Amino acid sequence: MRCAIALYRIVNPDTFGSYDQLLLSEPLPGDEPPEVWKGCLHAWALAKLHRGEHRFGMYFAAVVPADERGRPDDEKREELVEQDVDPVEEYLCWSGGGELVDA
Repeated sequence: MRCAIALYRIVNPDTFGSYDQLLLSEPLPGDEPPEVWKGCLHAWALAKLHRGEHRFGMYFAAVVPADERGRPDDEKREELVEQDVDPVEEYLCWSGGGELVDA
C-alpha cells in the first residue's frame, strides 16, 4: 500500500466539534506496511513543528494511505478504520516552541 506521513492539528480538542486539520504531508518511499514507520513519527513531527511557526495546541503525526500523487487519501483511511486496522499515529502537545510533557 502506498503511504504518506502527515502532520495534523487537532482543532477544538476536548469538544464535541473537534476535528483534525491537515498541515503537511510527504509521500513515503516504497510499499512497506505503515507499521514500519512507527518509530520515526515522533521525531519527524517534532522536527516539523520546530521548523514551522505552529502555535500552542494538540497535534498528531500519522502514516496514512496515499493517493497516486502521494497525498493522504481520506477514503482509504476510513476504510482501514472500518476494517478495525490500528492506526499508526503519534500524539503531541505543542507549546509553540517545544513539546509539553507530563511532569
